[in-house]
Amino acid sequence: MVIVDVPTLRDSSRRSTPRYWREELRLSLYRLLTQEAHRMNATAHQIDDHTFMITATRGSLVAATEGFRKPPFVERAKAELGITIEVGIGMGRTTQDAETHARAALTRSQATTRQSFAVDREGRSLVPAQRAPQRQQSEPLRTKGRETLARLAEKIAEENAPLVVDAETAGRMLGVTPRTARRLLRTLVEEGLAWPLPPNRTLQPGRPRQLYRLIVEKLDRDRADNR
Repeated sequence: MVIVDVPTLRDSSRRSTPRYWREELRLSLYRLLTQEAHRMNATAHQIDDHTFMITATRGSLVAATEGFRKPPFVERAKAELGITIEVGIGMGRTTQDAETHARAALTRSQATTRQSFAVDREGRSLVPAQRAPQRQQSEPLRTKGRETLARLAEKIAEENAPLVVDAETAGRMLGVTPRTARRLLRTLVEEGLAWPLPPNRTLQPGRPRQLYRLIVEKLDRDRADNR
């Protein structure tokens, strides 16, 4: 079980922050957490105005946290939404036990100014095993999504086109059918390399176009990490 708390939303509710801004941020974070939960074969839901819960197995959490060495979701929330989130991870023999331990872990992380804290089924802090030495990679692992994004970014730079595309535009740039492009764009969303935007509603009949904002900044970070 994972409890995610958002200080920005928690604190802004006490100030005169525009409601629409809080709603937009809340929806964006919920979308991000839902995508991450989908990758983990888990479920995500909102508890209140600033707190979310992800129900997952221990195995999926081990993978998402690299053996509880780093907090899940924190880096992506910071990179894409510009916010800091606080995370508590709890294990338990029952769902209720796991939630209780996750809330205790969150409280500890907030008290110690750490972004993440994990508690086992007995209520004890989880201490990660020592990381095994890793071989140096000459360049970051390229997924299919990153390869697609790189090709689109190259075409966009050549045409001086905007970073917002639909299936027809992406298909033309990639030399594939709109149907194939639509599938590739969904892959980008699943890998956190594109954001689905509200449909472009027009007066014309038929289904409105689905727009996607390509996150080409991820490619820049890959290049920076490779230097």
